[in-house]
Amino acid sequence: MDRRYSPISDLYGPAPEDTPRKHGSHTWLYVLLTLAGLFVFESLVPVMRLRSEPPSAFAGDRTGRDESQLLMMRACWSFGIESVQDAYPYGKGLPDSLPPRLKGQTEKDSDFRSRCWSRLREAWTRQESWVEKYEWDTRWVTDQNGWVQQSLRKVLSILGINV
Repeated sequence: MDRRYSPISDLYGPAPEDTPRKHGSHTWLYVLLTLAGLFVFESLVPVMRLRSEPPSAFAGDRTGRDESQLLMMRACWSFGIESVQDAYPYGKGLPDSLPPRLKGQTEKDSDFRSRCWSRLREAWTRQESWVEKYEWDTRWVTDQNGWVQQSLRKVLSILGINV
Protein backbone atom coordinates (compact mmCIF):
# COMPACT_ATOMS: atom_id res chain seq x y z
CA MET A 1 0.00 0.00 0.00
CA ASP A 2 1.14 3.53 -0.75
CA ARG A 3 2.38 5.33 2.32
CA ARG A 4 0.22 8.24 1.34
CA TYR A 5 -2.93 6.18 1.00
CA SER A 6 -6.07 7.56 2.52
CA PRO A 7 -9.72 6.68 2.11
CA ILE A 8 -10.26 10.13 0.67
CA SER A 9 -8.08 9.24 -2.31
CA ASP A 10 -10.62 6.56 -3.15
CA LEU A 11 -13.20 9.33 -3.52
CA TYR A 12 -11.10 12.03 -5.16
CA GLY A 13 -8.30 10.19 -6.86
CA PRO A 14 -4.66 9.85 -5.96
CA ALA A 15 -2.85 12.74 -4.34
CA PRO A 16 -0.77 14.90 -6.64
CA GLU A 17 2.86 14.05 -6.75
CA ASP A 18 5.15 16.28 -4.82
CA THR A 19 7.53 18.09 -7.11
CA PRO A 20 10.26 20.17 -5.65
CA ARG A 21 9.75 23.90 -6.13
CA LYS A 22 12.22 25.66 -8.30
CA HIS A 23 13.71 28.46 -6.27
CA GLY A 24 15.19 31.34 -8.23
CA SER A 25 13.82 30.26 -11.57
CA HIS A 26 12.93 33.84 -12.40
CA THR A 27 16.04 35.45 -10.95
CA TRP A 28 17.28 36.45 -14.40
CA LEU A 29 13.96 38.22 -15.01
CA TYR A 30 14.25 40.19 -11.76
CA VAL A 31 17.82 41.18 -12.57
CA LEU A 32 16.80 42.27 -16.07
CA LEU A 33 13.86 44.33 -14.77
CA THR A 34 16.09 45.93 -12.14
CA LEU A 35 18.70 46.88 -14.75
CA ALA A 36 16.00 48.26 -17.08
CA GLY A 37 14.53 50.29 -14.22
CA LEU A 38 17.96 51.67 -13.33
CA PHE A 39 18.58 52.60 -16.97
CA VAL A 40 15.25 54.49 -17.21
CA PHE A 41 15.78 56.15 -13.82
CA GLU A 42 19.23 57.42 -14.78
CA SER A 43 18.21 58.44 -18.32
CA LEU A 44 15.24 60.66 -17.44
CA VAL A 45 16.77 63.90 -16.23
CA PRO A 46 15.00 67.11 -15.22
CA VAL A 47 15.92 70.18 -17.27
CA MET A 48 14.65 73.73 -17.29
CA ARG A 49 13.28 74.90 -20.64
CA LEU A 50 11.64 78.10 -21.78
CA ARG A 51 7.87 77.91 -21.81
CA SER A 52 6.32 77.46 -25.23
CA GLU A 53 4.26 80.63 -24.73
CA PRO A 54 5.93 83.89 -23.69
CA PRO A 55 5.13 85.00 -20.13
CA SER A 56 2.90 88.01 -19.58
CA ALA A 57 5.88 90.11 -18.48
CA PHE A 58 7.54 89.47 -21.85
CA ALA A 59 4.49 90.29 -23.95
CA GLY A 60 3.40 93.22 -21.79
CA ASP A 61 -0.03 94.77 -22.21
CA ARG A 62 -1.59 93.20 -25.30
CA THR A 63 -4.51 95.59 -25.58
CA GLY A 64 -2.54 98.48 -27.07
CA ARG A 65 -0.53 96.34 -29.49
CA ASP A 66 -1.26 95.70 -33.11
CA GLU A 67 -0.96 92.31 -34.79
CA SER A 68 2.53 92.96 -36.21
CA GLN A 69 3.94 93.78 -32.75
CA LEU A 70 2.43 90.61 -31.29
CA LEU A 71 3.88 88.56 -34.15
CA MET A 72 7.28 90.17 -33.58
CA MET A 73 7.16 89.29 -29.86
CA ARG A 74 6.16 85.72 -30.64
CA ALA A 75 8.99 85.46 -33.20
CA CYS A 76 11.39 86.88 -30.64
CA TRP A 77 10.30 84.30 -28.06
CA SER A 78 10.67 81.54 -30.68
CA PHE A 79 14.19 82.80 -31.40
CA GLY A 80 14.95 82.46 -27.68
CA ILE A 81 13.61 78.90 -27.61
CA GLU A 82 15.31 77.72 -30.79
CA SER A 83 18.67 79.51 -30.66
CA VAL A 84 19.41 80.97 -27.26
CA GLN A 85 18.32 78.50 -24.56
CA ASP A 86 20.86 75.85 -25.57
CA ALA A 87 23.71 78.37 -25.54
CA TYR A 88 22.56 80.06 -22.29
CA PRO A 89 20.67 77.56 -20.13
CA TYR A 90 18.57 78.27 -17.03
CA GLY A 91 20.39 80.16 -14.32
CA LYS A 92 22.93 81.65 -16.69
CA GLY A 93 22.27 85.29 -17.56
CA LEU A 94 22.39 86.68 -21.05
CA PRO A 95 25.19 89.05 -22.05
CA ASP A 96 24.48 92.76 -22.54
CA SER A 97 24.74 92.58 -26.30
CA LEU A 98 23.77 89.94 -28.81
CA PRO A 99 26.71 87.53 -29.33
CA PRO A 100 28.07 87.45 -32.88
CA ARG A 101 27.31 83.73 -33.29
CA LEU A 102 23.58 84.45 -32.80
CA LYS A 103 23.40 87.36 -35.22
CA GLY A 104 21.55 86.67 -38.47
CA GLN A 105 23.08 86.39 -41.90
CA THR A 106 21.07 89.31 -43.31
CA GLU A 107 20.87 92.84 -41.95
CA LYS A 108 17.11 92.42 -41.41
CA ASP A 109 17.67 89.31 -39.22
CA SER A 110 20.40 91.05 -37.25
CA ASP A 111 18.25 94.12 -36.65
CA PHE A 112 15.31 92.02 -35.45
CA ARG A 113 17.46 89.98 -33.08
CA SER A 114 19.11 93.08 -31.65
CA ARG A 115 15.70 94.63 -30.91
CA CYS A 116 14.35 91.58 -29.16
CA TRP A 117 17.56 90.86 -27.21
CA SER A 118 16.76 93.36 -24.44
CA ARG A 119 13.30 91.82 -23.96
CA LEU A 120 14.80 88.34 -23.82
CA ARG A 121 17.42 89.46 -21.29
CA GLU A 122 14.69 90.83 -19.05
CA ALA A 123 12.53 87.69 -19.24
CA TRP A 124 15.49 85.28 -18.98
CA THR A 125 15.98 85.71 -15.25
CA ARG A 126 12.29 85.43 -14.34
CA GLN A 127 11.09 82.14 -12.87
CA GLU A 128 7.79 82.28 -14.79
CA SER A 129 9.67 82.12 -18.10
CA TRP A 130 10.87 78.60 -17.38
CA VAL A 131 9.28 75.20 -16.84
CA GLU A 132 10.88 71.99 -15.61
CA LYS A 133 10.64 69.08 -18.04
CA TYR A 134 12.06 65.60 -18.10
CA GLU A 135 14.19 64.66 -21.08
CA TRP A 136 15.85 61.45 -22.19
CA ASP A 137 19.63 61.66 -21.81
CA THR A 138 21.90 58.62 -21.99
CA ARG A 139 25.23 60.46 -21.94
CA TRP A 140 25.78 59.07 -18.44
CA VAL A 141 26.61 55.71 -20.06
CA THR A 142 29.43 57.06 -22.24
CA ASP A 143 30.70 59.82 -19.92
CA GLN A 144 34.38 59.05 -19.31
CA ASN A 145 34.22 60.50 -15.78
CA GLY A 146 30.85 58.93 -14.97
CA TRP A 147 30.26 56.05 -12.59
CA VAL A 148 29.56 53.54 -15.38
CA GLN A 149 32.88 54.04 -17.16
CA GLN A 150 34.82 54.14 -13.88
CA SER A 151 33.17 50.90 -12.74
CA LEU A 152 33.96 49.20 -16.06
CA ARG A 153 37.59 50.30 -15.85
CA LYS A 154 37.83 49.01 -12.28
CA VAL A 155 36.31 45.61 -13.18
CA LEU A 156 38.54 45.29 -16.25
CA SER A 157 41.65 46.16 -14.22
CA ILE A 158 40.69 43.51 -11.63
CA LEU A 159 40.37 40.98 -14.46
CA GLY A 160 43.78 42.05 -15.75
CA ILE A 161 42.50 43.61 -18.97
CA ASN A 162 44.15 46.91 -19.83
CA VAL A 163 42.03 49.40 -21.73
